[in-house]
Amino acid sequence: MEVGRLLDELHFRGYEDPLPSTDLDGHVELCRALSTPVIVGEFVFSVYDFPDYIRRGAGDVLRFVVDNIGASPVG
Repeated sequence: MEVGRLLDELHFRGYEDPLPSTDLDGHVELCRALSTPVIVGEFVFSVYDFPDYIRRGAGDVLRFVVDNIGASPVG
């Protein structure tokens, strides 16, 4: 949140993948609190996960990275 507020002050155009992709609640909180758009999706590995982001408002901009869909997350 602290970094996001600083990005707001600096008028950044986006805050990309600020949290682990599994932290939807955190993404929702960031989207509600910040004016800088939160960009998510680079580390979303299933096309079926995107509707949850949309329904819950867990991202202002969603990136659909075709190369990652169907890939297994590392780690």
